Amino acid sequence: MNSEVYKKNFTIGEILSFSWEIFTKNFKLIASLFLSIYIPLSILSYRIALKTNEENLVRELTLNFIIGIIALVASLAVIYVAKQTIDNKSTNFTESIEFAISKWLPAITTNILMGILLVILFILLIVPGIIFSIYWAFVLPIVALKDMRMMKALGYSKSIVQGRWWKLLGYLVVITIVGILAGIGIGIGEGIIIYVFLQITNSMIIPVIIISTFNALMTAYFVVVSTVLFVNFDSTKKLPTSN
Repeated sequence: MNSEVYKKNFTIGEILSFSWEIFTKNFKLIASLFLSIYIPLSILSYRIALKTNEENLVRELTLNFIIGIIALVASLAVIYVAKQTIDNKSTNFTESIEFAISKWLPAITTNILMGILLVILFILLIVPGIIFSIYWAFVLPIVALKDMRMMKALGYSKSIVQGRWWKLLGYLVVITIVGILAGIGIGIGEGIIIYVFLQITNSMIIPVIIISTFNALMTAYFVVVSTVLFVNFDSTKKLPTSN
């Protein structure tokens, strides 16, 4: 793949296009990793939602939190696939899942720590919360690829971003806009799918599976984007910020 990701500061356009190249090159593997986890979880979440009322709302929130934790496995696996591809190394489904599971617990504990700290910062004052949410943007790929966890991972992420905070903010804004536009397109498609299936049957299982597939694939692409962005920022932290 493009070794330039290690050598120069990528523009946001280069980040997105290189990520798309990785995503399409490994589409079958990435899709199998995400869908094998997201589809069952989406069906489970749908089943839970059907039974939800005011009395078991806490149970639903708890189960959805657990589902989110389980879904981390898919993200960690795709981070591994993306990094292997960048380094011109091959991988497979089993190897990627094994890697993800080995990083799963550190990822959970570190994300919980980061969430608690961000909540405290936002409660104390909104601005520090915003500042550190950008500083800590690379925590998940750091846990996955740098064998760091907890405060060490948070500190390393901050060291990468320091001096380039505004640049990363700008990149994340663009990525968010791209995600919103993609989400709107998918949302329109979802509405059509739901309408068509409701004319045929009252069951929502098939629409849930189809919708979950689109959402999972979009999420997987942005996991690749976050990985490429991290690798580029990490590798070029000592280079001038201009290209």
